[in-house]
Amino acid sequence: MDEPRTTIVFVDDEPNVLDGLRRATRRLRDRWDTHFADGAASALDLLERLPGVDVVVSDMRMPGIDGAELLVRVRERWPTVARIILSGQSDHDAVFRAIGPAHQYLAKPCDVDELARVIDRLGDTPCCPVADPIRTLIGQVDRLPAQPDQFRRLTEQLDSPTARLADIAAVIADDVALTAELLRLVNSAFFGTYGTVESAETAVSLLGVDVVRGVVLGCNLFDVPGGRAGWLDLSALGARSRSVATASRGLAIRRGASHATGASAFLAGMVSEIGLLVMSQLDVEGSVAAALNRSVDLDLETAVFGGHRFQVGHLLLGLWGFSSAVTGAVCGLSGTRIDDDDVLGWAVAAARRLVLDLGVDALALGDPRQPIPIVDEVLAQLRVAP
Repeated sequence: MDEPRTTIVFVDDEPNVLDGLRRATRRLRDRWDTHFADGAASALDLLERLPGVDVVVSDMRMPGIDGAELLVRVRERWPTVARIILSGQSDHDAVFRAIGPAHQYLAKPCDVDELARVIDRLGDTPCCPVADPIRTLIGQVDRLPAQPDQFRRLTEQLDSPTARLADIAAVIADDVALTAELLRLVNSAFFGTYGTVESAETAVSLLGVDVVRGVVLGCNLFDVPGGRAGWLDLSALGARSRSVATASRGLAIRRGASHATGASAFLAGMVSEIGLLVMSQLDVEGSVAAALNRSVDLDLETAVFGGHRFQVGHLLLGLWGFSSAVTGAVCGLSGTRIDDDDVLGWAVAAARRLVLDLGVDALALGDPRQPIPIVDEVLAQLRVAP
């Protein structure tokens, strides 16, 4: 059976840029069905006429409807289409305008191999596909609900003339939405000269207070207190995620992983339930909401939403360009077995079982120097390759 082709619409108001994209992508026509639009109006017309467009790649600065506004319209009309900004603009305001409607931001000039890597990864969905309305909702996400107390603490820190980077990072690291959005930004091509950043501390240090303040206070990226968190207990989610993250990092290092892999394990643990932030924007009955806040019931979530928290999180993080190691670890939580060969996925899965199911102290697990006989015994039982 032939592999499914990816239908892509490239948008730029400069004919020379479009001609260059045509030439550069010609060698990929065995797996890409490419179309080219000389502006936002032409792109919208193409999207109306073409069935099954998968990706829109748009320039930012265009006359009339610019790239950010175009992607807002694509999100509203065709939410399941992946949205990428490809732009040579370097000012913060332009990038901040594109953060919400764009899934990813790539800088011009963009190597075609890098573009292909990004686009091909958008279709990398080893988790079972999710159904509507949750699939549509994933594509419509522009803001995630942050914990009210954490958001308030962060705004106070950012408004303070004596704000310290370490204090700002500590607040961000305790909230799933704040962590995911900040790392999504710092790892975009606009700030992509740092390599892969997978901790709030490093992200805040690299971006600086002014940029973080612009993201948090100027871009309207997060739902303010009282926003769309719906039925989800955000405080409980934050505490649970932080505990799993701490344990994941410690367990990875216990297995001999590098500190870089330990940082990836912490991030994967922190965002492991980010799918719940998306799902919480759909109304459910009170009894269902209580059950979902009380325990993990993937069958119930699939029956109610058309997909469960790990599938939804995997798809969202993939759209946002998180590493395949992190998205794979989240996806792996869908199963009941732990792959002993995947240290990162193993660490997150084991951490969730030890902390959430068995009540082992996350801080103890987070310290790889501290011997815990019962933990070693449990881990030996958990090492089951698929």
